[in-house]
Amino acid sequence: MAKDFLKYLIQPQVLNGLLKTGLGRNLPAMPAIVKNDPWWLAPKDPHRGTYVRQGLFGPTVPTFWTSNPAYAQVQNEHVWQTAWAEIIQDK
Repeated sequence: MAKDFLKYLIQPQVLNGLLKTGLGRNLPAMPAIVKNDPWWLAPKDPHRGTYVRQGLFGPTVPTFWTSNPAYAQVQNEHVWQTAWAEIIQDK
């Protein structure tokens, strides 16, 4: 049942509709979706077009934890989130 749902969800037209419902806050993983739907690059919202061009078609930079095992450990232990939560709760 879950596999059937995922097969349905990853269809380009279904995924495009889902992502557009979120007003383009998440980028499609399939460049073909952007190339086949002008909504993603429409001048009506210049920010969305820039976001899509940069995130999907431009060069990307890997995050710190992909090249530094110590930073990966810090991320996995949620050190920063725990510290902020303690600051907020304990003032």
